[in-house]
Amino acid sequence: MKTKISILVIIQLIFSGLIRLYSQDTISIAKPIDKLTIGLGVGLDHGGIGANMVYYPHKNIGIFAGAGYAIAGPGYNAGLKIRMISDKPSSKISPYLLAMYGYNAAIAVMDKTSLNKLFYGVSFGIGIDTRIKKDKRHYWTFAILVPIRSEDVDQYVDRLTAEYKAKMSDATPPALFNRAVSFITAMASKVFELPASEALQAERLEVCFACEHFVVAIDAPEQVGHCAACGCGKSKMTSLPEKAKILKSTCPKNLWDVTIDPAAVALPIASPPQS
Repeated sequence: MKTKISILVIIQLIFSGLIRLYSQDTISIAKPIDKLTIGLGVGLDHGGIGANMVYYPHKNIGIFAGAGYAIAGPGYNAGLKIRMISDKPSSKISPYLLAMYGYNAAIAVMDKTSLNKLFYGVSFGIGIDTRIKKDKRHYWTFAILVPIRSEDVDQYVDRLTAEYKAKMSDATPPALFNRAVSFITAMASKVFELPASEALQAERLEVCFACEHFVVAIDAPEQVGHCAACGCGKSKMTSLPEKAKILKSTCPKNLWDVTIDPAAVALPIASPPQS
């Protein structure tokens, strides 16, 4: 009997970075530029859902550490914050850059917590601190955080899939992010590159027709069919014949040959000199 386990991967990327909000308390209230701040929130720099503390040895340079709960267990991060503070008293926004080391991926396995695992590495971010009206003691911070993941994360997911028949939910942030990246790459290829050769298109469609995720387009026979695994929906633009034409279009199950088609290279290859 196969055990079905859902994998929830929490990786702070654009989606989770956008909801990272918190209020920080300025300890030194007599000075207009804070030296030490403490705040609660959600994000990599908080170790997940937790607390973050920043000490500023210089008004534009801060050293921070955060600790919290990262779905799969306790998480932490520590790093450097470089902020650009305006000299104008009326300015309420200060942009900043972040560089940190700590947890940057968490895999939580439902119904089998012994398989939960955290992964550590370097992450970078960009954000803003914004004051609330004229209140100089509190502010909100918003950031986009991008982790630099190692191959260990994908290898662990593959192991869970192979050994425990685990299944990753398509609604998790990584899956949504991967879809967005794949779509943007395909659209850029469609606009700026030549289409795939007819031979490559036929090869791709042959793979799709034999795949368990192939869905026949009953209501629109001219569209032939669609992929139920890619999550692109059903329309003429997402029909398999249209997707097969795009040179850098990819299969969500990695069943397509990703080798660049020589017939689609825009520049001709020079012939060898004749003797």
